[in-house]
Amino acid sequence: MLSRVANTLYWMRRYVERADQIARVVDVNLDLAFDRAPGDVARLWGRLLPALLPAPAWAQVEHARTGGALTDLANVDAVASCVAAARENARQVRQHISGEMWERVNGLHLALNDPARRAAWEERPHGYFQTVREGAALFDAAVHAGMARDEGWYFVQLGLFLERAAGTARLLACQLRESQPAVDADMALDEQLDWICLLRACDALELYRRRYCAELRADRIVRFLIEDPLSPRTVRYALDEIARALATLAETVPSQPPLTLASAVTSTVDASRSGASDPRAAVSAIEAECGRIHRTLYETYIDHRRQTVT
Repeated sequence: MLSRVANTLYWMRRYVERADQIARVVDVNLDLAFDRAPGDVARLWGRLLPALLPAPAWAQVEHARTGGALTDLANVDAVASCVAAARENARQVRQHISGEMWERVNGLHLALNDPARRAAWEERPHGYFQTVREGAALFDAAVHAGMARDEGWYFVQLGLFLERAAGTARLLACQLRESQPAVDADMALDEQLDWICLLRACDALELYRRRYCAELRADRIVRFLIEDPLSPRTVRYALDEIARALATLAETVPSQPPLTLASAVTSTVDASRSGASDPRAAVSAIEAECGRIHRTLYETYIDHRRQTVT
């Protein structure tokens, strides 16, 4: 596979996942901020929005500001920009993806930039984020149904799970800056809502409840999001998928040195299960490892002469 194609498939999937994450975080904070005091609302936005990565500058979508509820929200246009970036990458590799994949990402791009729909979403912004979530889910289904499990598939998987692992780690880092996950099950209502917000922002609330029922404990939530190996929204699951994709690429392209996850990071994630590791240190190590894998992936398979930024 050409390195240009691998790079384009990788970023196509990263940007769809990024758009989905931004939509989830903003949508969840809208719900949580509904009955909060203005000071609490500012704290919530100030805590989680810095965890979101933007779209590239070349894909930024500019819309006239009307003062409505939708366009006043920070990073809302970043969702449309991420979808625009994913669409542009998909356009460049039309012959390597299925027709349904193209239709899904193109259709979502057109929907988010439809003036009539945006006018309606001014009054009901949740509809905007629901459209993004549904579009991302349909695109993911098209990927699973329409792509051969060749080299391109594994670059798509790396784009998805590197973005997901790094995004979850950043959200955890923002949460842990303000609170230490204690083992005490008794939390104030506002604190419970904050941790529920984190689970919803990671799309993991139902997965957590299936594991621990209705009991909310901050330390369990942190451990769950880091180390649960069976839930597809956790860091551990994403790292396992990254390791599997890297191992397969190493077999497929034996001329290049194999890439592996750092043993220190996997040990740190494993230690989180028993509470033996500091969660802040674990999250920091995960973020650093995702960045290292991203850079090394480029140096090995894409372009060893070029430094990349996200």
